[in-house]
Amino acid sequence: MVKAARTQLQGQHIRNSFSKSRELTSANCQTGSLPFTTPHQPILLVRFNRKLSIQRILTTSQAIFYSASSRTHVTSQCRLLSAVIDGPQQMWAKWLSIELPLRGSDSLLLGVVYRSPSSPPEDDHFLIRTLGQLSSSYHFTHLLLVGDFNAPKAPWTELQCVGSSGPFAAALTEVVQQSAWTQHVVAPTRYRAGQQPSLLDLVITNERHFVDQVTINAPLGHSDHCVLTFDFICYWARNPEPQTWIRNFCRADFSGMRIFLNQVKLGPASVEDLYRTIVQKVHEADAMYVPKKPARSRTSRKLPKRIRRLLEKRSQLFLKKLTTGDTEDELAFRKMRNRCKSEIRQWNIRKQATILDLARKNRNVLFKYMRHRRRNKPSAFSLRDRNGEPTSDPIVVSEFYRDHYADAAKQWSLDWYLPLNDEKCVHMSFGGDSANSFVMHGEKGPEDITRIDAKKDLGIWLSPNLSFSLHLEKSAQKAFAVLRMIRRTFSRITRTDFQILYGACVGPLLEYANPVVYSGRTKDVILIERVQRAATKMVAGLKSMDYETRFVVLDHFPLEYRRL
Repeated sequence: MVKAARTQLQGQHIRNSFSKSRELTSANCQTGSLPFTTPHQPILLVRFNRKLSIQRILTTSQAIFYSASSRTHVTSQCRLLSAVIDGPQQMWAKWLSIELPLRGSDSLLLGVVYRSPSSPPEDDHFLIRTLGQLSSSYHFTHLLLVGDFNAPKAPWTELQCVGSSGPFAAALTEVVQQSAWTQHVVAPTRYRAGQQPSLLDLVITNERHFVDQVTINAPLGHSDHCVLTFDFICYWARNPEPQTWIRNFCRADFSGMRIFLNQVKLGPASVEDLYRTIVQKVHEADAMYVPKKPARSRTSRKLPKRIRRLLEKRSQLFLKKLTTGDTEDELAFRKMRNRCKSEIRQWNIRKQATILDLARKNRNVLFKYMRHRRRNKPSAFSLRDRNGEPTSDPIVVSEFYRDHYADAAKQWSLDWYLPLNDEKCVHMSFGGDSANSFVMHGEKGPEDITRIDAKKDLGIWLSPNLSFSLHLEKSAQKAFAVLRMIRRTFSRITRTDFQILYGACVGPLLEYANPVVYSGRTKDVILIERVQRAATKMVAGLKSMDYETRFVVLDHFPLEYRRL
């Protein structure tokens, strides 16, 4: 269940209120179960922070959508995964989705899933196949999937599936990784007396920055599922750029300026005084008779002029088709529409090829293009002000860090003795579990030093047993994140593109310090090879081939052979 933070529940009556958010377009969401439902009945309530009114309430089974739209019509698409079994209220798996329009051509696919623990394999296969076809069946830019998937053993934090995780958990994890999605819940969400806590309720998006933070709260009523609260951020507000105004001489009143300057009387004075008087009068005439206009941005347009003209012609044909209703006008519009799609597709391919050529010399060009293609653009300083609103204002950020480090910097500059911070001193034991406690004698007396189990030094994660499994896991996480960025950025990757992208962005992450960090364990080798398996599947025409054949076609080798 997803519920707005300000939605008030009184018995079985639901009151919904909408508010305006100036900083970002978001949805304040909560998941759980209502007091008037049974513990296994999923309910979904959604409220979007836009200055709107309720337009449609869509209900099916035990799921409710509250959607809102200002001028556009909200289209809903609902689908049940399995047939009705033992009555109209009992189903092994339920799927409900709705597509909501956002800015421009962007849209949000919002879906809720409930899967029973006793779901048969055929329903599980249908659910996995449906999730895998979302990207191809729906043309959305934002994705939010919530619900009770009943996959407690899914390894969301380990990037690899063990044998005891189960077939459904393994398939669900594989779909999320192959689709470049992100699962944001990492802590258990179901607690019952006498049973081990488990992670059942999931929040899945197609970009990591869509969900800011997931908070786990107490259950509602008699439910054993916790309430999940999070902010779904569709767009980040950008800092307003300073407007530059220039003189518009095309609309200047030169006749009035001439009359104004003819009335200026210049008496006997020094050359400097006469010069200042003339300059002052010219500026006054300029302010009175020459209007100003905002300066145009010098940034290049997204599409070339030829394609923009085709789009204008397509709009004209569309209006003509609506006016006349003639069949020939309809065919002409469709022909121009298909031509525009083809031209834009070819232009994107040529642009991506140019960027890949530039990336051979400078990788920053590639990363800049990837950041530009992201739907939401959070600032590097994702801080919140005193009111709890996200801000990327450099002045606010600098003041925050100034206040935070003011005392430490002042003490450093006055003392020059390099004092140690007791709270930041840690220790780690290598080669065994040491029971000794380490203390530091400071001004407040002896204080225990915090013990840690992992430390990053020179880009390598160290652990007490020196197995380097943690380092390989972190490297695989970074590599999968880069693969997600590449998959979202490039619609088609050829073999030449794969050599450039993989060799410049993914390979160095996996091969960094490999003479030192190679563990030799089978599970670590499989974990690293999974990254390369997913990368080779992204090449056009090689997805249906097996792993060894893809290596032969790409002239590549397994990562374990590349150790120096």
